[in-house]
Amino acid sequence: MGVIGAYDCGTLAYSGYLTDLNTLPNMNLERSWWDQNANEDLAILNKLFFTEGDISLTYKKVTHCILFNKELIVQYPTLQNPYELVENDNWTFDTFAEEVKKISEDLNANQTADKEDRFGLMSWNDPHLAVITASGEKILTVKDDGTLSLTLYTDRSEEALRKYCEMLFDSEHAFNYQYNAPSSEWNTTRDAVFNENRALYYMTTFVTVARHRNMDTDFGILPYPKLDAEQEEYYHTDTPFSTSFVCVPFLIEDEDRTGAIMETLAYYSKQYLTPAYYEQTLVGTYIRDDESEEMLDLIFATRCYDLGSYYDVGAIGSKLTAMLNTRTFTFASLCAGISDTAKAQVEDINTKYSGINN
Repeated sequence: MGVIGAYDCGTLAYSGYLTDLNTLPNMNLERSWWDQNANEDLAILNKLFFTEGDISLTYKKVTHCILFNKELIVQYPTLQNPYELVENDNWTFDTFAEEVKKISEDLNANQTADKEDRFGLMSWNDPHLAVITASGEKILTVKDDGTLSLTLYTDRSEEALRKYCEMLFDSEHAFNYQYNAPSSEWNTTRDAVFNENRALYYMTTFVTVARHRNMDTDFGILPYPKLDAEQEEYYHTDTPFSTSFVCVPFLIEDEDRTGAIMETLAYYSKQYLTPAYYEQTLVGTYIRDDESEEMLDLIFATRCYDLGSYYDVGAIGSKLTAMLNTRTFTFASLCAGISDTAKAQVEDINTKYSGINN
C-alpha cells in the first residue's frame, strides 16, 4: 500500500498504476473507519483508486477550520457567541463578515494597519478553494454516468468567493499574514497575532491548532460558514498541496494479505490513533471546551473531496492566489479565461479513466 500525495495519486490513478480498492479482498470500505464521503466523491466510473480514513491523520490535519479567541468575545460585548451562531444555524458568510467588522484597533498608533494591530480576521492565501467548497460547490463534479464535469463557475461559488474577498480585502479589519509579511516571517507573525489576542477569527487548517495549545488565552474551533441560511449542510475540504491518500499499486503479489493488513490498520487506527489526535488537538494549558470537540466531529463529518483541486484543472489554485494578491475580485473573467484549457483537461482525464481495464 502507499500513502501518496494527492496530485500524484490522481496521475497514478488515470495512468492505470493503482488497484480499484472496491475489488481488494478483506477490505470493507463501508465500515466506519473508512471515510464514506471520500469513497463517494473520489469514485470515477464506479472505480475507487484512492481514498481516506482513520488509517491516516494527514487528511484531518490539513482540513480547513476557523479558530476564534474567547477573550475577545468577552472583551467586546457587541460580539456574538460563535457556538450559538452555529447552534442556531446562523453561522453564514454574512454573519461572519458582520462579526469581523466589529474589531479594528491600531495598537501601535502608526495610522497604518500592520502585524502589530488587532483585527477581526486573520487569514492567508489558501482558503479560496475551501470557500468554494463551503458553499456546496465543486470545481469538478462526478456525473451520474461516473465521468467528470467542469462545474467551477456557478452563482453560489461566485457569491461565496466574493463575500470572502470583500472581508479579506478590508485591510482595516482583516490581516493576510502571507500578503503583509515576508515568507520568512509567516509562521512567527501568525503565531504572535493569534497568541497575543490580536485576531478574533483565524482561518487556518488543523495542522496549526497544536501550535496554540499552550497559549494563555482560551480559544475555540469552528466550521467554515454556510453561504446562506437556506444551505442545509456545512462543507469542508483540505489543502490539496498537503493532502495524501491511501492507495494500492496495481501489481501486488498477495491481494488477500494486503487487504487484510489495510483493514486491520484502519480498524485499530479508529480505536487509538483518532482519539489520540483529538486529545492532542484539544488539550492545552486550559482544557478545551466540549463544544470544540463537537465542532471537530461536525467538520470531519462534512468533508468533501474535489477532484478538480487535486487535478488542478486550469491551474485554478495558483490563479486564484494571484487574484487575491491583486486585491481585486475578477473571478468571472478568470473562469472564462481558463475554461477551454480546463475543459480539455477534463476530457483527457475522462478518456484516460475510461481506458483502464483493471
